[in-house]
Amino acid sequence: MKFFGPVEEAAGSRHALLEVPEGATVRDVVTAVRGAIPALRNWLEGARVRTAVNAEYADESRRVKGGDVIALIPPVGGG
Repeated sequence: MKFFGPVEEAAGSRHALLEVPEGATVRDVVTAVRGAIPALRNWLEGARVRTAVNAEYADESRRVKGGDVIALIPPVGGG
């Protein structure tokens, strides 16, 4: 699990290791993060963060497997 920007600040770390059951989805991973790192609960409500699996944006129904790197990416502004 990788965190970026203010999500990293809220988590207090850039990385976390989580175990989820085989056949888990991105949604399951996000639920596990919500339980493991309570400071991220506000970020994980609604669509405040995007998820990526192995550096590709992924929706919450995507299945993950051992060794996948899931990232939580906050909104980015600029111009």
